[in-house]
Amino acid sequence: PPPSGAPYPMPTPVVKTHYPERRGHLPFRASAVVLLVRNPYDAIVSYFNLCLTNTHHLALDDSVYEEHRETFEKMAVHEMGIWTRFLVYWEKECRKHNVPLHVLRYEDLVREPEEAMRRAFAFLLGL
Repeated sequence: PPPSGAPYPMPTPVVKTHYPERRGHLPFRASAVVLLVRNPYDAIVSYFNLCLTNTHHLALDDSVYEEHRETFEKMAVHEMGIWTRFLVYWEKECRKHNVPLHVLRYEDLVREPEEAMRRAFAFLLGL
């Protein structure tokens, strides 16, 4: 941040957030929202991998899922609720404040990155 009382030199064009699922900062105003979402089933498996390996690149063997089946199923149900509330929150807030919303699917970004980014930038630039 700038020195106390000094204005920011320019507005921040992009904010990466898990808000409202992970709080800890104040809400912010937006003139447009690009919401990056991942297929919840893939996201839950990825999160379970992260929790057990403490990495983003290692995958668990299927036997680990069998061994921790009850834990995984409980976590999956809990995380599905979080995923749903996250999506509903952003859709509702954007509608309520008349803020344009573009949903960018992670799977599209991986499969066709140029096209996915072209659509996101077209949205942001009002094209």
